[in-house]
Amino acid sequence: MRSARVAVVGGVTLLAALLPACSPDPQDAPLPDGVSALVDQGRMQRQDRGAFVRISNRSDRDLVVSDLVLTSSRSRAVVWTGTETVGAGYDTDVVVTLPRGRCGATTRYTVTLTYRVGDDGERRSTVAVEDRYGAVTRVLDGDCARATLERAARMDVGLPVEDDGALRIPITLTPRDRASAVRLVGYRPTPLVRPTRWSATDVAVGGAPVRADLVLEPARCDPHAIAEDKVGRLVPVEVSAPGLPDGTTFVLPLDRQRRTAILDYVRSACGLD
Repeated sequence: MRSARVAVVGGVTLLAALLPACSPDPQDAPLPDGVSALVDQGRMQRQDRGAFVRISNRSDRDLVVSDLVLTSSRSRAVVWTGTETVGAGYDTDVVVTLPRGRCGATTRYTVTLTYRVGDDGERRSTVAVEDRYGAVTRVLDGDCARATLERAARMDVGLPVEDDGALRIPITLTPRDRASAVRLVGYRPTPLVRPTRWSATDVAVGGAPVRADLVLEPARCDPHAIAEDKVGRLVPVEVSAPGLPDGTTFVLPLDRQRRTAILDYVRSACGLD
């Protein structure tokens, strides 16, 4: 839309048509030389499905990023909008939240950046990026494992109870598909707790409802580690099924009450309450 301004000078009327304030579309272009990106997940981000796109600028000019889209072949796109300056010679992390992932044999990631370099107009670049340590792909694999188990059975997690010095979390699997080939392989340790030999292992999902209890003991009693715990109550559940890679896990779904019970138990068992 155009706007007009009217001025009267010496009895002469002047009309000045002003150009619209909106910006033109970004120009599609390759990333500048020396600029790259990758995707990763920090350890502390495991609590809330966080991840980050790291933009590295090894050029001699600042980049000002205004829009970022992270696309995966196994989940919907993640869109970030804001203003982030990546100085020449520096790295900047843009934090995103990962959507639920789908099952899939391969995983590819791309990042589309909208940005300015100096006083130049906006550019838009799309580039394939690496999940350098596989952390983001493991989150998507976990989504696949959980969905696979949930299609085969309903998982009911009871309230934790102390049992002969350990902490028992009652878990019942009620089959939805009696012909399922899904198995709950077992539970994996965390920095805070580890499964005891009384925990369920190699549980077939099919037929009648079955118990698959998790029985925990402290993995360590270091006061500082317990006080600062962030990921120690994210207990991995390993699932086996046709099409799932060996060793695929998802995080046992525990609400705040159950997570608090685990921490209270560890403090008590370690004599720190």
